[in-house]
Amino acid sequence: MTRIILTTALLTATLLVSAAPQTLPYKTDIVVDGQYTEWTSPLPMTNKRTGLNFAIANDNRHLYLFLRVTDKAIQRQIVSNGFELWINADGKKKKTTGITYPLPLKEEETAAAQQPAGTTRAASATGNNTGSQTNRGNRGGSNRNPWDMFGNQNEDADRFVISRDMILQGFLIENGQQPAKGSDVKTAITLDADGSMLYEIAIPFNTFLKERLDSDDAKRTFAICFLVKKPDSNSSTGQMMRMGRSMGMGPMGSPMGPMGTSVEERRYWFKVKPAIE
Repeated sequence: MTRIILTTALLTATLLVSAAPQTLPYKTDIVVDGQYTEWTSPLPMTNKRTGLNFAIANDNRHLYLFLRVTDKAIQRQIVSNGFELWINADGKKKKTTGITYPLPLKEEETAAAQQPAGTTRAASATGNNTGSQTNRGNRGGSNRNPWDMFGNQNEDADRFVISRDMILQGFLIENGQQPAKGSDVKTAITLDADGSMLYEIAIPFNTFLKERLDSDDAKRTFAICFLVKKPDSNSSTGQMMRMGRSMGMGPMGSPMGPMGTSVEERRYWFKVKPAIE
């Protein structure tokens, strides 16, 4: 009996330690350009549910996140349906401060993206706020731009279709839909040489919490949520979902969204502690 109690206590202690929030690395060299330059590869954390491989760091004035998505279906889901990042400065799994970027593709963009290869389309400018990403993923001597995988690349342009705008919620600065370019919240999305989506973001603490972190914040815990969205109920994909349910289609028979995207929401909450220097 004593052995069983000791074993149970040891297992409980192990689970508590493994569930403890991880303290972030302190980094001051981050440039938000959607490149690995300041990050260690491979990235240290992975969540299978969302398909995200990621790293997080901070300095006294910013929270930094770098995400990598290798799964093509999840890449398409992010581009078609949108991606949300939520931060709760009180360590609670509750949406308080959120960024939606990229935004879901508009219906006409989705329709254009599904046209057969070789069809002429109007070029769309990059939606990030670090300048034009001129074929960042086209390396290794290949003539193929990796963003062709989305089917929305103009034959005569070297730019990819990503929303120009973002939506901010619960910030101390202007909220709502607004241009990503010029925002205090810096974002960049590119593809690497292997066709993996790279998403980098820097969020100033003074936009949602305080001017800078200090020694009092050493005990603070941030709860962070990644949310790969499902189609809006009013979109053509959402209508397909409702039609499938009305026909009694189960999970294996559920319709897929534009460009083969999933109609399932993918959500992941985790907790971290900031580094203080």
